[in-house]
Amino acid sequence: MQVEIKEIKMQEPVISQVLAMAEFQKWLDYRKTGIELVMCGDASDDGEADGKDEAAIIEAFMNGSIVLNEDMKLRYILTFPLLDDSGSVAVKELKLNPRMSAGQFSSCVSADVKKEPMKMFINMISVLSGELKGVVSKLESRDYSVLQKICSYFL
Repeated sequence: MQVEIKEIKMQEPVISQVLAMAEFQKWLDYRKTGIELVMCGDASDDGEADGKDEAAIIEAFMNGSIVLNEDMKLRYILTFPLLDDSGSVAVKELKLNPRMSAGQFSSCVSADVKKEPMKMFINMISVLSGELKGVVSKLESRDYSVLQKICSYFL
């Protein structure tokens, strides 16, 4: 499957779009997703994926929010770090494992997920990062949105 990406424009990216796409592609290849990122000039209506989720992830690479570590873990630097009761930063980043076992995935998809679908992604972020579900549920919506897009590659 190919996903076409239009040019992403932003103020002073930390890394170029080409490098960001290469890093994301390296992670996708490691995950054996079969997805190939392709730059395109114009959007086409040919039934291919629209690339909005991929574009958001690439933008996060470009602005430095996502970094691919040598061990293939994605380090996500929170846009809105989580504070403790005293107002100090308690969680400023999450490191997401590149793999999830069937047992871990099963624990993410519980019976209550049908009633509350967001719980599945909170559970997945928790499993991938090793962070408690209660902490993950406190993520600001912008951070949660990017992490949710990453988690979609585990479905």
